[in-house]
Amino acid sequence: LNLIHISNPLEKNKYLKNSSASKKNEADLAPAHCPAPDDTVQLLYVSAYYPHKNIEFIPAVAEALRQQDPERRFEFVVTLPDDEPGLQRLLHDAEARGVGDCIRNAGRVNLRELIELYRGAHICYMPSLLETFSATYPEAMALGRPIVTNDLDFARANCGTAAVYATANDPSAHARAILGLLNDSSEWDACVRRGKARLAELPDARGKYELYVQAIRATVAEM
Repeated sequence: LNLIHISNPLEKNKYLKNSSASKKNEADLAPAHCPAPDDTVQLLYVSAYYPHKNIEFIPAVAEALRQQDPERRFEFVVTLPDDEPGLQRLLHDAEARGVGDCIRNAGRVNLRELIELYRGAHICYMPSLLETFSATYPEAMALGRPIVTNDLDFARANCGTAAVYATANDPSAHARAILGLLNDSSEWDACVRRGKARLAELPDARGKYELYVQAIRATVAEM
């Protein structure tokens, strides 16, 4: 069995090209700076609700963060429709764990609103258990937000060294990864730089098409 990974493309010169937010390219959004200890740390997870997105894992991470660093304030921002049943489970679990104040739902957002969410975010937090064509990783890189995600093959294939990894479904490990980043401003800045470098390596739409053609031809040749 041959597996070929082809990264998701992203326009590098104009972020969200041809969209309602096309006037805002990556130069308009300054990279996120490591927040001060008394700042509320915003962790953004841009996602619809699907089981593999692992959104309901967030309250356990918020609880672990509160246990490991009671003095810091954290806010996880999600983008779910208000009538999404999974949202109610998420909020109920957060309340049960005593971290209801750590979860904020921005609701369904358009592209212009999405840019503003990125503007307010310190970290792009992505506990997804599986991704295929998600643009969320390259979006975070383009906009200078460090990434904390699961230590899984698909994530490493997409991000390389441009992310901080934590053991999947281990809330304490995720909390340690987040706090480790917050407590090391040099690593924070390096993570942002590595994101920009990784983004430059990703194919554009034409390059991705050519990679697909090469993969198909190689597969046919082996038949």
